[in-house]
Amino acid sequence: MHKNFKMKPIIFLKKNGAFLVLTLTAAILFACGSMSTGSSGTSGSSTTSKSNPYDPSGGVYTASGTIKCWNTGQNPNNQCPFGVIRRAGGDADVYVKRPDGSERVIYFQNGKAVGYDRSGGDHGEFNASVGGGDTWLIMIGNERYEIVEAIVYGG
Repeated sequence: MHKNFKMKPIIFLKKNGAFLVLTLTAAILFACGSMSTGSSGTSGSSTTSKSNPYDPSGGVYTASGTIKCWNTGQNPNNQCPFGVIRRAGGDADVYVKRPDGSERVIYFQNGKAVGYDRSGGDHGEFNASVGGGDTWLIMIGNERYEIVEAIVYGG
């Protein structure tokens, strides 16, 4: 993805009196229940704060939901809760609650995955690539995460 890449809105939804403009990926996630709208009108978790510790209604996270996450050799369809804090220009911090209960933070700058929080005890080689058009495959050691662009930019 080029830093000047702009996702074209193609779906318009009305929810709670507000119109939402979503990309196709965000609309699919919305329709499947992986994302819904938070009070700020951005994409947010369809789960309650009990099941997703990153509930955007608390004011810290811009949006939350679930993403695919797994370790090499495990089921690639595992779902992990995430919360994102977005800033201007495609900068974002994506917080992921891993299956073992620990947290991983993945950093994006100008819409590109650039690294992760190394303060935890487990460090691994970082690699990020785009697959499927608008989905980042993030690899940290034997960990794998799929993060759609709508999480970083909003949908």
